[in-house]
Amino acid sequence: MQETKPFECSKCGCCCYHVDTVLKNIETINGSYGVNLDFPYSHENGKCENLKDNMCAVYENRPVVCNVLEFAKLVSKHTGRDIDDILEQNRKGCRLARIKCVKK
Repeated sequence: MQETKPFECSKCGCCCYHVDTVLKNIETINGSYGVNLDFPYSHENGKCENLKDNMCAVYENRPVVCNVLEFAKLVSKHTGRDIDDILEQNRKGCRLARIKCVKK
């Protein structure tokens, strides 16, 4: 069995500055696969309240949607997709997000 290549976060904070995008993904996953993911933090103007100096203040206790590997495992479980493919799609999305990122 091939070992999963870890997801390397660049700590750019773009996903935390644009939680609205994350919420769209949650709605899609919840609706398509009958899971109940949530994002329990406030996100005024799209920015997560736990983003401090481009770092997550609740990193060790972050929700599944903020944990790329755990999120990929969940999606894989419900869709049958390969975890590495899901992680690679996320890597591409992150590269694109960093290009387009406007920090609020």
